[in-house]
Amino acid sequence: MTALSSSLAAFSVRSILRSPSLSPLSTHASVAASGVVFSSRRHYAAKTAAASDDGRTPVSDFYRARTRGAGIGLVGLPNVGKSSLFNALCGRQLAEASNYPFCTIKPNTAKVSVVDHRLIRLSALAGSSKTVSAQVTFVDIAGLVRGASEGEGMGNEFLSNIRETSAIVHVVRCFENAQIQHVDGSVNSARDLDTIDSELRLADLQTLDAFIEKAEARLKRTTDPTEIKLGLSAADRFRDLLHSNLQRLAAVQALRLTADEWQQLRLLNLLTIKPQLIVCNVGENELRTAEAENPHVRAVRAVQQEQGGQEPVVLCASLEADLVDVEDPEERQELMSEYGIAESGLEAIAGRCRQLLGLHSFYTVGDSESETKMWTIPAGFTAAQAAGTIHSDFETKFIHANCVSIDEILSSGVIPAKDKWRREGRNYVCQDGDCFRFQVRK
Repeated sequence: MTALSSSLAAFSVRSILRSPSLSPLSTHASVAASGVVFSSRRHYAAKTAAASDDGRTPVSDFYRARTRGAGIGLVGLPNVGKSSLFNALCGRQLAEASNYPFCTIKPNTAKVSVVDHRLIRLSALAGSSKTVSAQVTFVDIAGLVRGASEGEGMGNEFLSNIRETSAIVHVVRCFENAQIQHVDGSVNSARDLDTIDSELRLADLQTLDAFIEKAEARLKRTTDPTEIKLGLSAADRFRDLLHSNLQRLAAVQALRLTADEWQQLRLLNLLTIKPQLIVCNVGENELRTAEAENPHVRAVRAVQQEQGGQEPVVLCASLEADLVDVEDPEERQELMSEYGIAESGLEAIAGRCRQLLGLHSFYTVGDSESETKMWTIPAGFTAAQAAGTIHSDFETKFIHANCVSIDEILSSGVIPAKDKWRREGRNYVCQDGDCFRFQVRK
C-alpha cells in the first residue's frame, strides 16, 4: 500500500481545511538583478490555451498559459541535498546545508542569470557594450515529511510556500552515505517520491474539500448559481481524479476543463497542477555510471515511466556546489569533463523548467553603445505582446516588428542589414529564438 493510500484510509475528505497562510515568500536571501524572471516583466497572461473541438483544454495547458514569476521551488525530504543544490544554482552560499532535518525553515530565494550560449555569440557578433540574459528565481523550501498536509514538521507553512511557486523541482536522494541521516532511516527513492507526492495530493484534497463545502453553502443562498455550479463540477472531477489516479500525476494534469471551469479553479493554486521536474542527487563517484547502475536512479525512472512523468535530471549537488568555487573557466570545464558533465546543473534545470512551463525566448540586438538582451515569454505570444514585455506602452503603440531568427544569424556569422530583416505584424506568433527590432508610435 502506498503512503497516499494509507493516508487516505485515515483521512476524511470532507474535513475542513486548515488554510495555510498564503502570504508572499519571505526573501531571506536575495540576489538582485534586472531583467526577466522566467516570465514577462509585466506578467501578461497568454490570451488563451489551445482548446479542442469540445471546447475543453488540459488543465496543464491552462496553467502554462498563465505567466507567473514566482519562481521554481526546490522541494524534497530533509537531508536530500536541496540546500546544496540551491547554493550551486545560485553560485554562492545562501542557504545553510547541514546534516540534520529542518536546517532550512524560512524559504531562501535568489534570482540567477541563465547561461545562454546563443545570446553570448549574438552579442559578440553585434559588438554590443552589454549582454543581458534572462533570469530564473529559485526558492529553497524546507524539507517535507510524511504528515505535512496535516501540519507535521511545520508542513502547512512549507506547503503554502510551494503554492507560491510556478513549478516544482523535486530533489530525490539517490546516494548512500551513513554519515548523512535519512529522515526515514534508509534511502529508498521510490518511497521518497511517493511520500512527497502523497502530501501534495492530500493537501489538494483538503483544499478542494473546503472549496466544495463553501460552494455548496453559497449555492443555497444565490439567485444565479451558474458560476458556482461550474466550480463545483470542476472541483468534483478534479477530486475524483486525485482519488482514482493515485499513481498517475500525468492523468491529473490531463483533466480537461472549459475556460469558465478553469477560471473557477485557478485561484485555488492546486499543488498537483504545477509542472514537476525530478532531480536525482547521486554520489560524486557515481555520476558516470548512475544512469545505468544506480538502483535508486533506476527506481525513479521506473516510477516516472509508469506515471507518464518527465525524464529525471541526474546530478551530484555537492559536486555542483564545488564547481561554483572554481573560478578559472578552463579548469572548471576540465573538471566537468572528468566527471562526464555535459552541462551545469543550472543549465539543465533551467532549460527543462522552461520546457515544462512552455516558455520561449526572443532577443533584442544592440550595438557598441547599447545592449543585446534575452527576454522570456510564454509560447504563443504575439509580436505585440512580446513588445509589451519591454515596455507596457509598446503593445498598444505597436506598428510592426522587424524579425530574423537567431539561428540564421549564428549560421551566417553576421548580423543582417536592416533591410534584410523580414517585417511582421502585431498578430505574428513569436517563435523561440526570434530576434526583434520593434517599431512603435511615439
